[in-house]
Amino acid sequence: MRPEVSNLADKSEALSFSALEVQVLIRRVSGKSELSLLFLQPQPCIRTLNYAKALKHVLGSKICISLAHTGQELRTLYGYGEEYFDNVSIRKGESHASFVSKVIEEASPDIIHSHNAPDYLTIAAKKVSRGIPVVHDTHEVLSLHHSGFFSSDNEESLSRYALEEKAANEGSDARVYASHGIRGYIQRRYQVNTDNDLVFGNYVSRSYLPRSFKRKLSENDGEIHIAYVGCITSLLRESHYYLLNIFKGLASQKLHIHIHPSSNLITRSSSAYRELAAKSEFIHYHNHMDRRKLLTQLTRYDYGWAGLNAVRNREHLEIALPNKVVEYVACGLPVLAFPHEAIKYFIENDHVGIVGKNADDIARQLAELDSSELRSNLEKCRQSVIIEEKIAQLIDFYRQLVEKFTPEFSTPRGFQANVMHTGRQ
Repeated sequence: MRPEVSNLADKSEALSFSALEVQVLIRRVSGKSELSLLFLQPQPCIRTLNYAKALKHVLGSKICISLAHTGQELRTLYGYGEEYFDNVSIRKGESHASFVSKVIEEASPDIIHSHNAPDYLTIAAKKVSRGIPVVHDTHEVLSLHHSGFFSSDNEESLSRYALEEKAANEGSDARVYASHGIRGYIQRRYQVNTDNDLVFGNYVSRSYLPRSFKRKLSENDGEIHIAYVGCITSLLRESHYYLLNIFKGLASQKLHIHIHPSSNLITRSSSAYRELAAKSEFIHYHNHMDRRKLLTQLTRYDYGWAGLNAVRNREHLEIALPNKVVEYVACGLPVLAFPHEAIKYFIENDHVGIVGKNADDIARQLAELDSSELRSNLEKCRQSVIIEEKIAQLIDFYRQLVEKFTPEFSTPRGFQANVMHTGRQ
């Protein structure tokens, strides 16, 4: 039976809008000339930044995007990001409800799009939303993070996450999910109106795609070089980001693994990986790099790694399709992974990598592989992971919400007939 996961290379229909059709999104009250959107998130992530960049790319001055969060400044975390938003607010110590109420008053949004994780800002938004539709966007299913989300989490934290997840999903007016697997889990577990739900995967901004490909390291030494991008931890041995033993296994097969860690606010532990790299000629630790430059850097490698530690969080890994997978594809790297269901389906359905039981199995398959077919498939799949090609689906989702929650606002006659449907060429 086909698993509940998304096939990004499907020739699914993508909506495109003319300038007139964009006006359908605009709530014609108080003389407003733009759609006002408020993003909420505890700590804004790459997915959220990609949303904003793509929406601005397509709608330009027809949309105003405000961001309110409780974390670090984007320029501190990523080196960029504030420029994608018209206004950015950071909580200064007031309660979450007071903070969200204040930014709603300042932004006067037509839609509140609240991203997890955790889920508490969505709960706060529903308390003070004043009838404005609240969209809850599930990036991470914390009830399946049995090892915790932050390194300081305990049983009390895990219980609170589960309660917040239920309240946020059941209390929101609509929901967005990062994968079909996440949607299936939430819809089975909670009482939600499935008519107001959208699956919108993780994608890559076109502007971040490598404009040129670097010379492969393997062309110099004849050995295989694999990239890993994302979180790592050495503190939480049961976390899916505890990858020390997996990297040792790859090195034992004389496969080079190049670690490009994210900013690591969640786990705050990287010293063990630095030490491991200092002792091994096959493990390489690289300092955190601006994401916009990182994707070009990745083209030096032969493969991208997406095999994670399933000791405790297997259920989570079965339904997640993380950013790193689509970023590897965008950079022309075949993906190597363990049989995590969503990732496995993506790799095997689009023939863009190898799935193995362990490092030994993957090394064996690599030794027997003719990679020319994978490279050809990657080129076909690349366009399907670009967010600008997909963002019209989210825009249409917003349009429908504005119409549902604003009775005096209706779609101009002929709109449905004027919408253009274009498949991936």
